[in-house]
Amino acid sequence: MKHWTFKFFLSVILITPWSHAQAAPSFDCAKASTEVEKSICASPDLSKADVALAAAYRNVIARAPEEAKPLLRSDQRGWLAHVGKICQARWAPKEGGEDYVKGCIGTALSRQTDFYRNEALLVLPNPYGVLLARQSYRSAPVAAADQIDHLMRIRAEANRFPQFLAPALKVLSAAAPKPGGDDAFETDNAFKASLYRDRLLVLDYTTYTYAGGAHGLYGSDFAAIDLARARKLTAVDVFRPNTAWRAALAREAEKSLRVLAKREDWEYEPLTVADMTKAVGEQARWVPGANFGVYFGLYEVGPYAIGTPIAQISYADLRDYLTPEFKSLIGLD
Repeated sequence: MKHWTFKFFLSVILITPWSHAQAAPSFDCAKASTEVEKSICASPDLSKADVALAAAYRNVIARAPEEAKPLLRSDQRGWLAHVGKICQARWAPKEGGEDYVKGCIGTALSRQTDFYRNEALLVLPNPYGVLLARQSYRSAPVAAADQIDHLMRIRAEANRFPQFLAPALKVLSAAAPKPGGDDAFETDNAFKASLYRDRLLVLDYTTYTYAGGAHGLYGSDFAAIDLARARKLTAVDVFRPNTAWRAALAREAEKSLRVLAKREDWEYEPLTVADMTKAVGEQARWVPGANFGVYFGLYEVGPYAIGTPIAQISYADLRDYLTPEFKSLIGLD
């Protein structure tokens, strides 16, 4: 991977021109030496994808403030090294692995291009600076005793975590997730950011793991941030004390889930009143935005096929329980 890392970076940082007519990648194929390099050079599709990634990376670097550029470059180097490790023929499944290298590289290029186009850098309203999606990776060979014929023989873990650059918000940045266990073939920790009314930022921390079997498992935890106060919202920020807000939230979430199940035609499996009341009181489930959302995980209120439903509750139905500060934050009053 050494040559691809160097040449890719040189072409992007210095904006070296490439030949679209010949479907050349963003590096000199005459000097290709690694398996990944040679695979890209041998495939017009991979070459085209490599060029698309180079352009996306160049554009995000151009938009980034100076203090963000070295962080983005460091993470990109880490990603390139990771792809070089996991996209090798020796890690192909024992069965049906003929196209493993090309497929692995193609998926990696496509995902990283989408990442740079949509998620790597979020410019926040003044004076909140920018939010970076930092990256870290880990891989390890699967022990012979744990190998499954149709799965790749290397475990891969990808992490994306938020880093704020504005001094007042740096306290809200997250560290790279700790390494996962060795029971999953694939682990993906990421987050998505949504901004409401230029001040309320909601982070959706997602986790996906695949340990074999029919399907992987995934879920989310949420954090709602008041940018102006540089703090994560807690129950006392949202709901007035000494009110029956939990009971009201449980009641409205129940209604919303029943409507959702009927509209999407799936069998609703209701929680007990006690369990529903406990669930809606957990702040990691709260998704404030156009409505007040409450998240439910896999299998919690229905079959796996429905995914992770979010009960949507009108703020008007919670008006009597909300604090004046939160009403102002969401523009209710």
